[in-house]
Amino acid sequence: MEIDDIIRSVGDFGRGHMFIFVCICLITQFTASWHIFAITLIGASPSHHCTVHTAFEIDEYIPVDVDNEGEAIYSSCTQYTQPGGPSNATSVCQNGWTYSETPYGTTIVTEWDLVCDRGHLSAFSQSVMMFGVIVGAFIFGYISDRVGRKRVLTVALLCQGCLGVLEAFSPTYIFFVIVRFFMGIFDQGYQLPGYTMTSEMFTPKRRPYAFTMLLNFWAAGILTFPILAFFIQDWRTLQIVISVPFFLFHLIAWFIPESPRWLISVGRYKEATNVFAKIARLNGRKIDPMTMKPQQFVDNGIDNKAFDNCDENVTNVGSGRTINTISQDTNDEEKAQENPKSIAGNNTFIYLFRTRRMTQVTIVMMVLWFVSSLAYYGVSLNSVELAGDPYLNLFLCGAVEIPSHWLSAFLSIWFGRRRPICVLLVLGGIACVTTGFIPERSANGLDLTPFIVTTAMAAKFFVSSAYALVSMCATEVFPTVVRSKGIGIVSVSGRIGALIAPLVLLLGEVHSNLPIIFFGCIGIVPSFLVFLLPEMRGRKQPQTAEDLDFMYEEDKMKKKIERKPDIRNKSPIVDRSVTPDV
Repeated sequence: MEIDDIIRSVGDFGRGHMFIFVCICLITQFTASWHIFAITLIGASPSHHCTVHTAFEIDEYIPVDVDNEGEAIYSSCTQYTQPGGPSNATSVCQNGWTYSETPYGTTIVTEWDLVCDRGHLSAFSQSVMMFGVIVGAFIFGYISDRVGRKRVLTVALLCQGCLGVLEAFSPTYIFFVIVRFFMGIFDQGYQLPGYTMTSEMFTPKRRPYAFTMLLNFWAAGILTFPILAFFIQDWRTLQIVISVPFFLFHLIAWFIPESPRWLISVGRYKEATNVFAKIARLNGRKIDPMTMKPQQFVDNGIDNKAFDNCDENVTNVGSGRTINTISQDTNDEEKAQENPKSIAGNNTFIYLFRTRRMTQVTIVMMVLWFVSSLAYYGVSLNSVELAGDPYLNLFLCGAVEIPSHWLSAFLSIWFGRRRPICVLLVLGGIACVTTGFIPERSANGLDLTPFIVTTAMAAKFFVSSAYALVSMCATEVFPTVVRSKGIGIVSVSGRIGALIAPLVLLLGEVHSNLPIIFFGCIGIVPSFLVFLLPEMRGRKQPQTAEDLDFMYEEDKMKKKIERKPDIRNKSPIVDRSVTPDV
């Protein structure tokens, strides 16, 4: 009996299974988006100008500039050198700045004067956080494969809660940035296990729906954050409010069982049996854990090295290996637990480049995650810069993600992963470019704000759907023995895109529409690389690099059969990677 068969027998999508899954979604996604997107409002820059001396009127003190739309506004960064005098010479602000209290209230920008020549520092703090996310992806991708998903999850949630509260008491900008760097690190400590556990607890047939629900919790966090920010317009208070829930989530994480698929991969069969039995009880299924022997845990493709500490009989099948029997006593299991690395095979990042196909998958996934992440975060962060209300725009950004995630789920079921990713990235890019070429007003003075917001939300819709599919594809295509590491390393490339996104927004100082046009172009160019990946629709996750090679060979044979039907009778293939229920 294979692991997917055991999951079906205990009842995937049963009430107990779903209760555990909803807890994972809640604690790893809902408030995670609060911290990631907090900078859009706590780091927002309201309208401002140089502080006017009480002896002068504003017209005598502040020169008038012209914005990108040709409208006259007071200069944000200069004042007259001789206010009220005959000279029009200007200088930088001498007495600080005066900020509008609407619509943001107090932000880090208003508190530390992050404007004019310091105007890039708000975006820089977000880039520093994303750099922390990159570091965290490396660290926790490795640790979660070594010590388990649950341990990493519980520790990271507690640390994130402490750091979030600490950030609210930042005395200086430098302190604020340092704390955000560590928040970025621990962000991956609960997000990576969330993705990995979701992938490992469901069968291929259920996985698209599971990922849709997981990502919808992320989207729910995005759309609820502007509601909180609208009523709490003090950035320190808001930061505390969005951090306190992590302490509750830390307690919830203790009641979530470890991933049984990971337990099996490191030889902890007794614990895996207990987890399956517990889920079966919660689902109302009657399964005696004594009937679930270690020899039932068949995971196609596990390397012989994985069982150096176990008495075994292994039968080679094709290019992979299937474990037929494992006679194992308590002492054997204890030895296996002492050396989990041997159970997981070559458990290093080098394994991701072990074969030509593994290298191809890793590089393509890195490029796709970089592009989709850059476009996703760029469009999202740019939403508050669009015409209209910034709170409403950010709310809409979260709202459009929910139907986009369901679309990605259905498209992945109907058309697979590759074609939808390509089409959605292209459509998202076209929508971004279109948004950039729509002026705020037409030649006859008609307000075009609704059209700008509509096309921008269409771009967010397509980009979010593509990003969801890329994320799901990454959890499916990497072998079990290095799945967390694979997700971790491609997440690094994605976070590099997220790191660059805030800096790209600085192009708005040249022209307000340049960032959105850039995000559109960067999404279209590499979209066709997705066809270098194996199609994962209806397939079981590979367990080793050899399994992945087998998938490519199988795809190649299927293409030959489609071109030459007579090959069907000459070169039959064994389709061991397609599940019977899909």
